[in-house]
Amino acid sequence: MRKAGALPTEERVEKNPDRNAYFGEEHIHTSWSLDAWAFGNRITGSDDALKYAQGQNIKHTLRYDIHIETPMDFMGVSDHSRYVRVTKQANAPGTYVSNLPEAQPLIMKNPNDPAEQQRVFLCLLSLTAKPPIKSLMSPQVAVPVWTDKPENPEKMLKPVILDMENQFMQVKTQVAFARADLHLLQRRSRTTSTSTPTGCAKPSSLSIRETTHLLGPLSSGR
Repeated sequence: MRKAGALPTEERVEKNPDRNAYFGEEHIHTSWSLDAWAFGNRITGSDDALKYAQGQNIKHTLRYDIHIETPMDFMGVSDHSRYVRVTKQANAPGTYVSNLPEAQPLIMKNPNDPAEQQRVFLCLLSLTAKPPIKSLMSPQVAVPVWTDKPENPEKMLKPVILDMENQFMQVKTQVAFARADLHLLQRRSRTTSTSTPTGCAKPSSLSIRETTHLLGPLSSGR
């Protein structure tokens, strides 16, 4: 006995692939964020974020390898755009930023001291609550952000492009299946119409079970 309202197996509709569950992180900071660097995230960048999301090894702040067992379906890197990497530059002796008067409160005598980290963090909070400080957003500050540790865009985009190509091939395959199914349905419909005995009603469509079977490759999303 089936439950009230339940459809027979042959009448059940395939699950909508757009309602599948996906797992990932929506809010990730790398060392590029001024507060993340202050609290000890000193070596990660956007390339490390991508590797981590894919389940590859990256270096922990303490220099040992870490990774996740199950790769993520998505990740959002949300580094702060204002004063990006300023904290790191301020704490690198000899840099342009380290000599700016406005950056002196960001310099830590001991970057691993929790008290120093808290002091700098509170300073950063006060900075973000004020109008932008032009000297910390000048070309002399912004250019080293991209030249100090250049990312490799071609290397980062390669797996993304490969994944997009794979998805495109899947879509093309699904379209081919759909067109083949449509031709088969039309041919069967014509055959059924021409073979109907005189005086019998012509079937208007195929059964739900037969249609579901024919459209299986398309509706499965694979």
